[in-house]
Parts: sequence; C-alpha cells; structure tokens
Amino acid sequence: MMAKAVSSPILQMIRRVVEVQSVRQLSDQHLLQLFSDQQDESAFGSLLRRHGSMVLDVCRGVLGNEADVEDAFQATFLILARKAASIRKRGSVGSWLHGVAYRTALKARSRLTTRQKNEARAPARTISEPDDLTWREVRQIVHEELTGLAERYRAPLVACYLEGKTQHEAVAQLGLATSTLKERLERGRSLLRARLLRRGLGPAAVLLATAWPSATASACLPPTLVSSTIKAASLFAVGQAAATGVISVKVAALTEGVLKTMFLTKLKLATAALVFAGFLASGVLAASLCAEPAKPVSARAEPARVKSGAEKKPQPAPQSTGAGTLLLAGEGGKLTALTPDVKGKDELNTPKDTRTTYQARLSPDGTRAAFVIVESKLRGPDDKLDDPWPFQVVIRKLGANEAKVVDFPGFGLDLNWAPDGKRLAVTKYVKDQPDETVLLDPETGKTEPLALPANVGVLDWSRGGKTFLVVYFKDKKFRLGLAEKGDKEASELTELKVRFANNAAGRLSPDGKKVLFTDADPEQKDAYKWHRSSNPYLLDVATKQREPLAEFPANAQCQAVAWSPDGKQVAYTWVQLHPELLKKDMLGIADSVAETDAFLIVADANGKNAKTVASGKSDQAIARIIGSIDWR
Repeated sequence: MMAKAVSSPILQMIRRVVEVQSVRQLSDQHLLQLFSDQQDESAFGSLLRRHGSMVLDVCRGVLGNEADVEDAFQATFLILARKAASIRKRGSVGSWLHGVAYRTALKARSRLTTRQKNEARAPARTISEPDDLTWREVRQIVHEELTGLAERYRAPLVACYLEGKTQHEAVAQLGLATSTLKERLERGRSLLRARLLRRGLGPAAVLLATAWPSATASACLPPTLVSSTIKAASLFAVGQAAATGVISVKVAALTEGVLKTMFLTKLKLATAALVFAGFLASGVLAASLCAEPAKPVSARAEPARVKSGAEKKPQPAPQSTGAGTLLLAGEGGKLTALTPDVKGKDELNTPKDTRTTYQARLSPDGTRAAFVIVESKLRGPDDKLDDPWPFQVVIRKLGANEAKVVDFPGFGLDLNWAPDGKRLAVTKYVKDQPDETVLLDPETGKTEPLALPANVGVLDWSRGGKTFLVVYFKDKKFRLGLAEKGDKEASELTELKVRFANNAAGRLSPDGKKVLFTDADPEQKDAYKWHRSSNPYLLDVATKQREPLAEFPANAQCQAVAWSPDGKQVAYTWVQLHPELLKKDMLGIADSVAETDAFLIVADANGKNAKTVASGKSDQAIARIIGSIDWR
C-alpha cells in the first residue's frame, strides 16, 4: 500500500500559483461562469485586474477626489459580483463594466452634491495623476457618450481604446471575425465623433477620445484596493459583506442604490414590453400608426429672448479695420478681427463663463461680428442627451464692448448674414444633419421661416440676396448645391466625399460665378480614416467643373475658406497633419504630443502667390489651433 503524500506549504503555494495563472488565461465568459457557479476568488480577481484600470479611469473622469473614486470603483465590482449570473453578453464584460462604472460614479457624485449642501466638507484628497479639470471633463463626456452607443459598437471601442487591447486580443475576447471588428470600430468611431461634436468638443474630439488608452490600460491599481475589493466581492455575492464590515456603510449604500436603479430600469422595460404586446394584440397600435400624425410644436412659435451681453459703457463709433477685414477664430475659440496686412487688430471677448464654437461671421459692411457661444460648464447627470444645448448668438460691434445676446437652443448652429446686414440665416443641426434654417432679426430676437428645400444647410448667402450655397444629403451622399427661396429641391453643383455635413465649408465669390469650398479625398486613406482629410477646391458655377486650389500643402487639413470683398483673392486656414500618426489604427497618449503648426493664408483667386497672414502653434497633434474665417 502506498503511503499518502503530504503536501508541504511550498508545494501548496506552487499549486496555487499555477492554478491562478491558468485561471488568468481564461476568457471573460469562462471567468464569469467560474465565479457565478463556484464563487472562485481567483476568477473574480482576474476579471478585476483585467478591467480594473478602465473602471478606475471612468470613475476618475467623473469624480474629483481619490476617496470617492475608490468608493465608486469598489461599488462597481460589488455590483459585478452580485449580477454575475445574470449578465447575458458574457463576452462583453468590459463594456458592461464601463456602463456600470459610469452610472455608479454619477450616483456617487449626486450623493456627494447632496451631502455638501447639508454639511461643510473638509478639503478632499486630490487625485495624484497628472490631470487638470479640463482633461477630466473631456474624459467624462467621452465616457457618457460611449454609454449611449449600441452594445455592438461600444464593446469594440472599450476593448481597443479604453483597455488598450490589440485587434487580435479584442477578436478573441468578443468572439468576432476580424473584418467585423474593424467595421464596428470604424462605425463606432464615426458615431462617437458625431456625439462628441454635438457636445461642442470640435472635429478633433475622436482623436482626443483615443489619446489615453495606453495610459488607461497600464494604470497602476492600488494593491490594497484590489485585495479588499476581491475579498468584499466574494462575501457580497452571497449577502455577507455588509454584515461583516468588510465594506464601508458608504460603499454599501452606493452599491445598493445603483442595484435598485438597475432593477427599476429593468422593471420599466419589462412593463413597456408588456404594454406594447397588449397594443399589438388589441390592434390599438396598428390603428394609431394609420392615423394622421400629430403636428409638431413649432420651435418658431416663441421669439428668442434678447438680453444685454455686458454693462453699458461709452462706446467708440463702429469702425472697419481698413480695406477689408478678416475675422479669425483662433485657439480656444478666441475671435480676432484683423486687416490682411495685419496693421489693424481687434480682439472680441465672449461673455463671462462662455466659449465660442469656432464659428463667426462678419456683417457685410465689416463693422459687426455674429458668433455662437455656449456655457463653459459641462452638462450634469440630470441633463438628457436629447435636450438641446443652450447656444446663444452674439452680435458685437468691432471696437465696442456692448453686445446683443440671443438665446438659440439647438444641437449645432451655422450663421450667415443677409446682404443688407439686417438679418441672419441660422441653420440648426440635429444629429449632425441640417434640420431647418430660419431668419433671425438680431435687434428683436424674433425668427421667421426661410422657405428653402427641406434639410439643407446654408453655407453662404449671395451678395445679390437671391441665392444660397447649401449642403444637403441625397442618395446616401452629401452634395453641394444652390437654392433660392421657394425651391423644393436644391440644384446640385457637385457631389462631396465628406461623411458629415458640418465637415464641409463653402463660400460664393462676390459675383456668384465661382465657389470656394472644402472636401475630403478618400485617396488620402489615413487622413480620411481619421476624418482629417480636407482640401480646398474651386468650382465654376456655369460648368460645374471643380479643380484643386493651387499650392495647397500636401500634409495639411483645410479648416475654413473665404473670398476677399473684391473677389480677386482668397483666404484659407490649414493645420499641419502628422502622417506617421494617421497611419495607426489606435493612438496612445504619447502619440498626441507633437509640435503642430496652423496658418491663415491669403492668395490669388486661383491659390497662387500664397502668403502667410497669421499663424499659431501647439504642442498637441490634435489641437484645434485656428477655426473659421470671414472676409468683408
């Protein structure tokens, strides 16, 4: 008879290490199954270490101090422990955790706000990462908009961008074909970009969104936080953690609060499904679909409110800064009026606690500027995604402090002055598509319909007052065209390669015979992939023939265009591109640091004899250095 072997402590430790290593190699689906069936701590620990850095980054994007971040982090994984058996898409644990972490951090912030109203709080321990408020705000917006994407797009973005996985690793984790993953990443980037543009982050928002995946993936998880969370989760899964004091009362309350909200949300969805099924059975829904739809309430029924933008002071007479004035939206959205020879210069300040949207237009006589602003503060957790942004249209005289501010809520606005300078055509955008254009009286704040074809965006208003240069979507393509009041359809000038309407800029020449506009070029594959391809073109209205503007740099993105008042010159802005970065499918935080130049150029009408009028520089590869321009 063989003697029974006695394991030594060293052999037991080796066995445990081998077991843990084998567990770590399992997929999320297997780890989740192992924990939900056997309450295996090593399986849960592997999930936490695999996704913990991403969860910590989400919490840091919403909360402002380390103690609250760690509470939200722990609560997120306690919820995972409790809900492990009921997660349906087990291959997308990272995506599921991302959504839970964001909602948990919002709940923690809401509780903190309530508590601060009732008691004085000691100074909080700040996060030790190299973060400033603006960067945290950007991260919060990105995380919020990610939660609004469909799961099939959110999961690949979370895996590849927030957790830093390679496409090979993401394919294995999500159970997708490589081609499917690439398609969903591309579509997810486009959808996320559209959402971020509506939030006012600008065209470089997607690049900002992907600027920290490597930092997130490699973020160091505090060992004590990891060990305490794993221990608490094992007990919490069977309802023991709160009783044994492993987790704080604060974390327990936060966890239960989020779990209750998740239950109520699920209950509401189930109730809605039952009601829907009942409607189908009774024929009520079918009857309602056949009935004449209710007419929507017109947004033009009530005039916009007008208020003073600054305290009244003695003002100098309005002045034009010479033979033609250029209006430039510079870094941070700062507006500057200057002459082409830069001998005259005037900076236009925005009202306190606001920022511009990098869009501005000069009145035909060059004495007033109209531009769009929005509050600098972020939307809070109680704001709904479908709520319009509190945009305001500002009309300010050059060289003066007083301004008129007109409330104009929406999701995006474009402005163009009437030739007589008495009204503004304001195009409203919904989901990055032009919705309607109205005429705004800047003196009264009243609006009236502008009878143009449906869903066209106005890029320019001709000097004669009859014709509008418009962008519109038809047969799955964006198109540039002309329209007049009363037209049912726009007259097409050319098909565009841009993938978003607000990527197109265009201006009619003073005589109306030519169009200076921007368009993407799919042949610039890397720039086109990142929505950074934009080149200036000239189009003859009579022949509809287009040609590239001469002498435009190769590695450059054109951001705005304008004609001189006499039509003999053009102006455009461009920002330097970095080909070595655009070749990549993903960008790390180190990639975003690159010296980048931007320029305002004035040239002959065909683009030749170009000269630099103004320039800017940034140490970020994706900074928006120069925005729109106008020339009157």
